[in-house]
Amino acid sequence: MASGHSRCYLILVTPNTSDASVTATPRYVFFLSYARSDGDGHLDRFFQDLSAEIQRRVGKPAAGYRDTVDIKPGDPWPDHLSQALFSSQAFIALYSPTYFNREMCGKEWSAFCQRVPPGASLIIPVLWVPVDDRLRALPRRINEIQYTHADLGKRYNDEGLRFLLSTGKESAYQNFLSKFSRMVLDAIRRHPLEQKLPTKKLEDFPNAFAEHHEDDPLQSMPQDKSLVDGTAKEATRYGVIANPFQKAGTMPSWRASYVERDCDQALSSALQEYPLIAVYGDYRIGKSSLLERTINRQNNSVKCIQIDLTGARTDNSRLLHDRFFEKLEPILGTVRDWDGFSSALTTPTALFIDEFGRLGADTAPQFVSGLHYLATAQPHIRIVVVVKDPIDIFLPRVGVQNPKYSQNWHSIPVPPFNDKEMDSLLRLLPPASLAMAIKNLSAVVSNSAREPRPLQCLCYDLFTAELEGQPESTLESIIQDKKTYNR
Repeated sequence: MASGHSRCYLILVTPNTSDASVTATPRYVFFLSYARSDGDGHLDRFFQDLSAEIQRRVGKPAAGYRDTVDIKPGDPWPDHLSQALFSSQAFIALYSPTYFNREMCGKEWSAFCQRVPPGASLIIPVLWVPVDDRLRALPRRINEIQYTHADLGKRYNDEGLRFLLSTGKESAYQNFLSKFSRMVLDAIRRHPLEQKLPTKKLEDFPNAFAEHHEDDPLQSMPQDKSLVDGTAKEATRYGVIANPFQKAGTMPSWRASYVERDCDQALSSALQEYPLIAVYGDYRIGKSSLLERTINRQNNSVKCIQIDLTGARTDNSRLLHDRFFEKLEPILGTVRDWDGFSSALTTPTALFIDEFGRLGADTAPQFVSGLHYLATAQPHIRIVVVVKDPIDIFLPRVGVQNPKYSQNWHSIPVPPFNDKEMDSLLRLLPPASLAMAIKNLSAVVSNSAREPRPLQCLCYDLFTAELEGQPESTLESIIQDKKTYNR
């Protein structure tokens, strides 16, 4: 997959003649689409078990088709994946928060959708880890797809399939496997697809997870106020199906309301030169979104590893290290210590550590020394950490007193928007909201402090209100109300 952030597995099945409703010739039964960072031993087991279960139900050998085995060196794999998508009978999407942040996964979704007739349920989700909050930000055509089912078990519906596998819930897992494989084959029997040639390269398909692309163009919204005034139904008529703004959470790299700042270019440039990089700025200033955007822009020659310390035991050094190295296993294999980490890095690698500021005096000294060792031992690694305060203030405060470990950090501040950046965001508003925001610009600046998150909250509410046909007085009230900005 593109940018090294997603991977596909395919299962090839030759059905018996009694099951001709599935297919009369060998072809792929399903395309498994997932984010590469979700890949681990548990996912491998699920793939193998599902392959065996489908083989048992179809009655003929089922060969697992994996990109690491069957795509030969030099093979144009994006074209190859397009061909696979156009010859698969079902699309299994491994739902996770990361999955919906991966542009290539969205392109896979779009490519398969081109073959699916109305009413056919051939996009079949697997809840890998819970995603409720993330789904609410997606276009309606995606977030309305049913991804939990009573027959698949309460633990699966509540916690996801990875939870069943990682906690040894064998009975619940086997129940899921049996019923899910039947669900896949039933869907294929009800809606058999013809094998087709790809209409274009995979990278040329739109990202299905974005609010606006050629099939759902936000750009098609008329800029004549008389055409967007009125009801939400009238707005939908012009292709506006989702709000481009986001009120909470890390912004996915494809979202149009992400505004590039000087820090975007500064981080990209720093990755070419500095081994230790500290990104710092206040809460809700967009640091995590900056990381997400930067990661998705790296080319195939750079392996990106993203670690979030949220929820980690940052008060216990041993537990922190165990959890940190455990998170590396899906990408690097078994890694137990910093030496093992260093030895596993054989290609240019960028390690991004979000919520680094959660480290305390019990964990920071040893952890920072490990990062420093890694940066010294491996000239082709880049380490990016995210903190609230400048790194030269943060490190002494959490007990890192050795100047050897606190020096040689390249710092990148993430400031509030400047005039140009704020204007870029406001220009995404529909006409009446934009005019009202300009009229009340001093209130916008005062209430938001030019910070991205408060401004996103404002724009989200204005966008929604205008599409609902609210009067200008309501738009102005939204701008003046400090609660709008959620600061």
